[in-house]
Amino acid sequence: MNIIRMSYFVISFFVTIAVLLKLLGEPVFNKWEIIGVLGDKIEVGSGNTRRKFKLCGLEVPPLFTERPREYAEYIMGRGIKSVRLVESSNKSVEVFLGEENTFLNKEILIRGLAKRNGDQCEHGTILQTAEEIAKWQKIWIWSTKNQN
Repeated sequence: MNIIRMSYFVISFFVTIAVLLKLLGEPVFNKWEIIGVLGDKIEVGSGNTRRKFKLCGLEVPPLFTERPREYAEYIMGRGIKSVRLVESSNKSVEVFLGEENTFLNKEILIRGLAKRNGDQCEHGTILQTAEEIAKWQKIWIWSTKNQN
């Protein structure tokens, strides 16, 4: 019976601390911010911690490595900095931005700024559809003048 009371006390204590931190404006969970994007790589940071990841499902041809960075700068210019990362089995990530959970990997593909690769991503079907839309619209990588 004492173990149950102690467990209840410990859980109540941590829930109370989490609520107080939230009320004080401190983040309860680690939130990442975009530091930079180059091609199919993203660098994120939280406090003094910085990490680099490959964007899941994307392959950016050498001529287009600056385009995803420009798009990410556009996103950051709109004030969207918080990032949620979903890590796949091959250590690449799917990136969701801001309160709206904008799927960065999909947005890069749908704008024709990258091609889909063979990564096994959690939202692979969405990425495949985004690439098909870009091909159909013949934009950027998929425009006739950029075809090999």
